[in-house]
Amino acid sequence: MLIINAIGFSQSGKTTLLEAITRHYSSQGKLVAAIKDIHGEEFQPDEEGKDTWQYSQAGAQLVVGRGPRDTIFHWSRQLSFLELVGKVVADVLIVEGFKDEQMPRIVCSKDSEELADLVDSCTYCISGVISEESTEYEGIPVLNAERDLPQIIALVESHSVVCE
Repeated sequence: MLIINAIGFSQSGKTTLLEAITRHYSSQGKLVAAIKDIHGEEFQPDEEGKDTWQYSQAGAQLVVGRGPRDTIFHWSRQLSFLELVGKVVADVLIVEGFKDEQMPRIVCSKDSEELADLVDSCTYCISGVISEESTEYEGIPVLNAERDLPQIIALVESHSVVCE
């Protein structure tokens, strides 16, 4: 499984980039999965008062909801990144927002001030809003998700983690 990680602040272009990468691999017939780290305290995966919520409140550690179009697995705790990856079966895993994980990554940014806070030794590519005004930052290529997707894919395939 190829694991592709992108980090950045809100509205920096992470989702735009990862959607383009997802479309690329999906069009090749690859099974693509996505994990998004959600930082908002108001995030609630289950609606209060519904049956699945009540099972969680009663102490169930895992609740599975299956509907006509979706199946949702809800753990009543935050899983570590490695626990999450261990539960995914896919050819490609898209990871968004895990800033604390020390793994190869693309940093998305609106401007160079944000890059100063995010770029580290794990960064192999920069993308996002900043790609409209820059092509390089401290020796790291700055690429646009729409215009430069082939170059981004080449970097992804040479730098991202492959997990068996």
